[in-house]
Amino acid sequence: MSDVLVRIIKAEAEQPLVYGWGSVCKVRDSAGQFVDYWDTDNESFPEDVTEKAWRGFMKNARHMDVMHDEKPMGRVVYAMPMTEEIAKSFGILDSLKQTGVMVGVEVTDPEVLGKFRSGEYTGFSIGGSARFDDAV
Repeated sequence: MSDVLVRIIKAEAEQPLVYGWGSVCKVRDSAGQFVDYWDTDNESFPEDVTEKAWRGFMKNARHMDVMHDEKPMGRVVYAMPMTEEIAKSFGILDSLKQTGVMVGVEVTDPEVLGKFRSGEYTGFSIGGSARFDDAV
């Protein structure tokens, strides 16, 4: 795993917003081809599954916490799926290094926001549950 895949892209200076990748589905390999991304739990999430899950999250939840402590520190206010198909339709597929979901998080906890701005917090981690069905 590369240490830049889910890094924070930008923390707004004047607003309590942090931007980055909320989920990563595919990354480019050494030949420049997209391959499935496997996270630190050795799980990989297809683009269509990720897009559907984020759609539900944005409709029903959107709260963020720190290190899965379940204490809200903000919420996702922007989420844009960036699949290969979407990137191609925007004309940016060739410059994209990964696919997944790009997010903007409004951080309501000043201490947490300070940690993003200082670089102590460098990324997002997905919490949640899933049901895996064996293919028949």
